[in-house]
Amino acid sequence: MSKRKSASPSSSTAPRVRSPRFPRRAVEQRHQRTTSEERTEPKVVLTEYDIMKLDRKGFRVDKPLSSGSCGQIFMMTYRIPEREADINAYKMAVKVVDRNVVEDNFIKKFLPREIEILSEIDHPYVVTVYAMMEMNEKAYFFMRYAENGDLLEYITKHGALPENHGRLWMRQLLMAVDYLDKCGIAHRDIKCENILVTANLNIQLADFGFARKYVNDEGKELMCETYCGSLSYAAPEILEGRPFCPKKVDVWSAGIVMFIMFNLEKPFKRKAPHQLLLAQQSKAYKWSQVGITKTSDDCKKMVDSMLEPDVSRRPRAAALLQKTWMTADPDVIKYTPEVREMK
Repeated sequence: MSKRKSASPSSSTAPRVRSPRFPRRAVEQRHQRTTSEERTEPKVVLTEYDIMKLDRKGFRVDKPLSSGSCGQIFMMTYRIPEREADINAYKMAVKVVDRNVVEDNFIKKFLPREIEILSEIDHPYVVTVYAMMEMNEKAYFFMRYAENGDLLEYITKHGALPENHGRLWMRQLLMAVDYLDKCGIAHRDIKCENILVTANLNIQLADFGFARKYVNDEGKELMCETYCGSLSYAAPEILEGRPFCPKKVDVWSAGIVMFIMFNLEKPFKRKAPHQLLLAQQSKAYKWSQVGITKTSDDCKKMVDSMLEPDVSRRPRAAALLQKTWMTADPDVIKYTPEVREMK
């Protein structure tokens, strides 16, 4: 089992519309092969032998929690071996990837990237991975358990967020994105389901199954040709069918998340990729009545800047953290201080 240091959570004007370069059928087919949205996830089955081996290492399998991109999340309880007292029991979320049921492309390319990235990153608003292990053709990622589920579950239960609450969580999310950006990493699958809510109501960005480094050892930016992630959250440069640098795709996806926080719906509702792309390029979205009445003009401007289809005009996370809306409440900054960059 490989261990890593754990982090402690802290208590416009629209441009000219461009037509896709590839035929729309090609864009649809290429995107559908890698999207994590609206597809059947491979179900991971833990055999009696798996459960026995985990038990010997101190892990009791409690129940399945959810399915992610190419893996399944289980709740497990860890007890220090030879100590049965509940005081020594720890709840964990454990992502399990079965090499026998996922695509070869994922095993050869995405899984090694995920393991490498998770072993290097450490930030309060990125999910804490305590350890990783491979056993019986399965990879296990032992992570902090999020007591309040994910962001989608939270807003489904509690409704649209008050503006100041959303400001706090957006600051935390953008601090995580900024940290990854400084590390030359793109998450590429930011969505409400991949943002976890802890017991003390902080958030953590999770599921790095599609993450990759976009800067090589010489500092040169690398181009992507893989169209992965969730369609509703995918940035225009992903849907255009051209090689792209993924350094700003996470800002777009975070903008979708922010819109959903306050409107309880997605800004772009087109299902076909070519229709979605045209809607994105023309900024064809409207705030709901709830969002209009409960948020300020600065809040709406913040979303508008993040949902900028022209990549050259879309700000990076560091600039967004300095926006008027983000700095309007001193208490939000007080409770989410700048995190010193990891060495």
